[in-house]
Amino acid sequence: MGWTALRDLIAAEITSGERLPGDSLPTQACLARDHSLSRHEVRRALRALQDKELVRTVQGRGCFVAQSRIRLSLTDRLSLRQAAAAQGHKVTTQTVAIWRGRPRRNPAVLLDEELAGEMVVCERMAYLNGQVLQSVLHLFHPWRMTIDDGCLLADTGLSEILSAGGVGQFSRTRFRLTVREATASERVDLKIAPSQSVIDMQIVWGDGDNRPVAASHAVTPSDRLVLDF
Repeated sequence: MGWTALRDLIAAEITSGERLPGDSLPTQACLARDHSLSRHEVRRALRALQDKELVRTVQGRGCFVAQSRIRLSLTDRLSLRQAAAAQGHKVTTQTVAIWRGRPRRNPAVLLDEELAGEMVVCERMAYLNGQVLQSVLHLFHPWRMTIDDGCLLADTGLSEILSAGGVGQFSRTRFRLTVREATASERVDLKIAPSQSVIDMQIVWGDGDNRPVAASHAVTPSDRLVLDF
């Protein structure tokens, strides 16, 4: 095994979830012994993983699995997926549930009369390079767009869902951002410590006539998202 094979092995363990953010890696001596490599080759593999922001080195403590982060500008039109791709990362989603009715958590600050009736609700988890990134709730207005459950179940972004639903033009009409303590259930879903704060983003999306067609409520650990205003 060369240093590139060790790099790829550790990277695969991180992206698969076998090694979680905050986990410590074996010492350089152990890695060298277990994989029949020199200490120089091990250091080279760890530097490559650090360059990819998959691991971080703490002086005197060792090497740890890093939290992947995205820098997101609130003034441009890039989606989270697009921003991640531009920074060499990959965002994927997994749909947890779809139902017709009311959301289990209620971003009431954004739900005016236009979005107060029965909606199609899609609950998702988003992952950054295989690590849990955020929990997302999408609410869709069933009288102003076509709801395609297949599209909701697929690994698709919000723009693709709206486009598939016949909303050719859409824009952010209302927005609210807060930093707060995570709830107990959010700590479990996001795999974060009790002391970790979260970024709570709520957005209403309007069509070409500025009529609300959808709303989003995303909760992200504060150390995984860098916001530019």
